[in-house]
Amino acid sequence: RKEEWLIMEGYLYCLQKFNKIKGDFADFKLTKAINSLVISEKDKSGRNVTVLILKTVFAIALNQTDDLLDQVEQLSRYRSRYVKGDSEARAYLFIKLLGYYANSGNNRRLALSESVSTYHDLLEEEYDINDHNHATEVIMYDELWLLLMQVSDEDRVYVLACNDVLVMV
Repeated sequence: RKEEWLIMEGYLYCLQKFNKIKGDFADFKLTKAINSLVISEKDKSGRNVTVLILKTVFAIALNQTDDLLDQVEQLSRYRSRYVKGDSEARAYLFIKLLGYYANSGNNRRLALSESVSTYHDLLEEEYDINDHNHATEVIMYDELWLLLMQVSDEDRVYVLACNDVLVMV
């Protein structure tokens, strides 16, 4: 489906913005793509959470603080209404992590220190590629969180999960 390809292209665009891949996505029209991805009230596939997370990742990639706060607020409302149960635990925890980042004022160190236990919980949640709910993770949430933390400031910082402590080197 066209919408799935737009989501994939959106993540490729973000990876390029984070200097993780090389490519020419200059023709990718962010606003047009995101606006064409309609959030459906009756979505049962989990695509809504994928689109909302992608919009949040775009806000981080483009350093749009106001948009980031709005997107995280929208995600939090969505989480409280629709993301429930063990099968959606990874999405629930990742949305919570994004909230830490937004509320830290884009301060990676503060977000990391406040999110240690939530990140640990995310690591403990099994990722099963055959699980319908996990299929919405275009980039595994634990990997995406580390990616976002590495690029949130101008310098590059690598984050390691060591027991219950996040260590920056």
